[in-house]
Amino acid sequence: MTVLGTVFRLAVSLCTLNANYDVINGLMRRSLKIHYNIVMGPTMSSVMWGAFCSTIFIFAFFGSLSFYWISKVVSRRKGIIFCQLLFIFSSFLALWSYYDLFELLFFSHAITGFSVGLGVSFLEISDSTTRRCLVKVAAATAWISTVIGSVMASKFVLGSELTWPFLYLFPAVFNMFCLTFYLGVYKETPVYLLSLAETSLAMESIKFYYENSENHEENLEEMQRLHRESCNRLDFTLLETLQDHVGRKYIILSGIIVIAIQFSILWPFTLFGTEIFLRFGHVDRSSSTFIVAIIFIMATLCLPIGFRLSSIFSPRKLLIFSIACLSMISMICSATIFVAETQPPQSWPALLLIVTFSLTLIVHSSLVEPLLSNGLIVIGERRFQRAIFHFASNFTFLSAFLATLLFYPLQQAIGYGVYMIFTAIQLVALGVIVRLHAKGTIAENNGETQQADEENRTN
Repeated sequence: MTVLGTVFRLAVSLCTLNANYDVINGLMRRSLKIHYNIVMGPTMSSVMWGAFCSTIFIFAFFGSLSFYWISKVVSRRKGIIFCQLLFIFSSFLALWSYYDLFELLFFSHAITGFSVGLGVSFLEISDSTTRRCLVKVAAATAWISTVIGSVMASKFVLGSELTWPFLYLFPAVFNMFCLTFYLGVYKETPVYLLSLAETSLAMESIKFYYENSENHEENLEEMQRLHRESCNRLDFTLLETLQDHVGRKYIILSGIIVIAIQFSILWPFTLFGTEIFLRFGHVDRSSSTFIVAIIFIMATLCLPIGFRLSSIFSPRKLLIFSIACLSMISMICSATIFVAETQPPQSWPALLLIVTFSLTLIVHSSLVEPLLSNGLIVIGERRFQRAIFHFASNFTFLSAFLATLLFYPLQQAIGYGVYMIFTAIQLVALGVIVRLHAKGTIAENNGETQQADEENRTN
């Protein structure tokens, strides 16, 4: 199951591989001028550009909700295969869009976002042990795909605009391979089939997943026991959790954690890193794109360090420390950009920007991502955890949508002030987390966690 999930998450990450945003922005303005005779000024262009970049997140929200319904009502396997088909369609649509209308590219990103939402919900229907492995894979592949995109942009896009659409051929071909893999290999899990009263199909699934086992009847009895325990376990829905006083506190806390992470300077840098260095770093476009690629490579290499730290220190301490670091780095970044905008061109702001953005991505990759993979958002009592995880995964898309939609127009309107606003949001969120996130609110009891993992291992 972990291998199948790994392939799926890699497909998700590669499908979200985006070309150089400066080129896409130019394509948007040119398409609107040619086909609709609309000439946008800087402010309107910024609003449209922020809306385009945030499309992937808002559609991911609906995709997550949709796949949650598909996995419950239709089939998990059919839902994943449907997701792969969407990946392939969106990749080829983006490739075709350069030679036709910008609307096709916009629609392609909407489909990609919808598919990303499907991928996140794939984690929700996995058992807790597999889910931690999948989120680790998701963290690694997301950073790796970003590195690939940055390197390919610096190598190809800057040479010729005609080459960037072919970046989408890579995820398209890979997702066709994944589709073949899932059609030929992936089967429904035994416990899921037992929940549908399909005992014969459950036995076939057991023979497939436990081919080295000699006694399949004992495995079937064990699966039936796990299914009965799963039915008897009381899991609150999101609505029931919101109605409960304690559950509502956990929902609020998880939402504040998501806001603190999404409103760091990580998202602006991920989407507009090249533009930021061009505007405030006083470097040329080629150097700016190359710097972005190098920083992402550094952040990716720090992932193993973070996974090790998350197994040594308390999740609460790592959470507060990582968000405090992000807030401090955001303040340094805001001050640096303030100097870069108000003073004559100098070389040291560019160097300091490189350092602060590098630290931001390194902190995020070495602390925040491992915390998420070890169940940071799954806080509170066990009866609330599934509802909290479902809420946090969807709220992540909504908060990323707001951060992306607001950043670029605000940057055009108030300049460096947008960084100060994002920093203030982080500081407020940090204060709320320190106050609400008391010791013991995260399920840190190793014995209980291991027992729960064992109960859900083959769910």
